[in-house]
Amino acid sequence: MTKIQALATALVAFRNCVKSGNTAWRDRWADRIDAIERSLPHGSGLDGDVEIDREWPARKEILVTFDYHHMNGDGFYVGWSRHVMAIYPEFDGISVRIDPHVFAPGIEIDDWERDCLYDYLSELFHANLSEPWSFEPWSFE
Repeated sequence: MTKIQALATALVAFRNCVKSGNTAWRDRWADRIDAIERSLPHGSGLDGDVEIDREWPARKEILVTFDYHHMNGDGFYVGWSRHVMAIYPEFDGISVRIDPHVFAPGIEIDDWERDCLYDYLSELFHANLSEPWSFEPWSFE
């Protein structure tokens, strides 16, 4: 099982538990989502939280929000931008789309730089979510 398959399974189960009021299993599935969330890319500009949106009602996509820490040409951090990534599990892998950016004041980025950033982030998340993943067996103590 790949990480994206495990995440899609856990999100559907979590949302079903929320709808049915099954708090015990909701919490178990939340723990599994937490484990995957902790394994998402971090560092190299992704220095803030990377969060999976558990409440997003769509079943065709998974939303991940994150902040990106930008550097200038001299290697100094100059500000943050907030992004929402839509991940679409598919039969042959995944498709990743990053929604329009919200850049902090003072960050100037041209279309070429934005496209390069989006290519980098898309490839980073694609590789991460395509990794093999297995959950620890349930413990019923």
